[in-house]
Amino acid sequence: MIKVFTPENIIREKVIELWKHSFGDSAEYINFFLDECPDYVCIADVVDNSVVSMFFLLEGELAGEKSKYLYAACTHTDFRKKGLMSDLINYAIAYCKDQGYSSIFLVPANPELYSYYAKFGFIPSFRKKVLRIKNSDENTNTNYCTTDIEKILKLKRRLQNKVDGFQFSADVTEYTIKEHLYNGGEIYLFNDDTLLFAFYNDKSLVVKEFLTDKIDNCDYLYKFFVDKSTENIYISTPIVYNNKDIVGEYTKCGMALPLCNELMDYLEMHKDLYASMYLD
Repeated sequence: MIKVFTPENIIREKVIELWKHSFGDSAEYINFFLDECPDYVCIADVVDNSVVSMFFLLEGELAGEKSKYLYAACTHTDFRKKGLMSDLINYAIAYCKDQGYSSIFLVPANPELYSYYAKFGFIPSFRKKVLRIKNSDENTNTNYCTTDIEKILKLKRRLQNKVDGFQFSADVTEYTIKEHLYNGGEIYLFNDDTLLFAFYNDKSLVVKEFLTDKIDNCDYLYKFFVDKSTENIYISTPIVYNNKDIVGEYTKCGMALPLCNELMDYLEMHKDLYASMYLD
């Protein structure tokens, strides 16, 4: 039976059980999401009081219209290939239309899933560039590292508004900042015009999101991100906005399902939308 849960009535222990089974995350992290992420809706298939398939819908917007982000889609291994996820997606489409949403956005967990979601009408209109900078002999300037969530949120929202693409609501954006810090990530904010979300992965520094008002931002990055402790620096960037000087690989990073004609027209006109920093 398909059920819709909110933070007030969610079967927490059953959701945690399926999440751990599917993704291997700790109960501590899952509880952090359930406690801190605001206004989520969980669409779930419940069998004998167990959650066997589910995903979450989070608040966002696309093209200035209300959008939902479909997150943490999973099905228990004992219930796969029975059409449960398809039923949940179709239910969510009807649910979002009924609630007045214009689109649903998601990030497939792997490239093979793009064809799966395309069957429901999702369009791969989101791309990013991945830039690799080799290590130099200088040191990274960490003076700009900050945990001031209010200041980070304010700048992030201002910079995001200049990018064509999906973005979370202010409340969910604040959660993504908290989650990044919770997971050991670092945030650099400098000159009130540049914002970077980064974390260390083995011998590499990975920048999960890079937004700036600067025009010569490629040179800016080379001067800023150099660190003796890393061999490579990988930077994910919007391919629109004002960073045309950044050369890198094009990578698909999301799909959107238009729920109205206006959004269909928008997606047909915009092929390189930016997905912002999403939860993965």
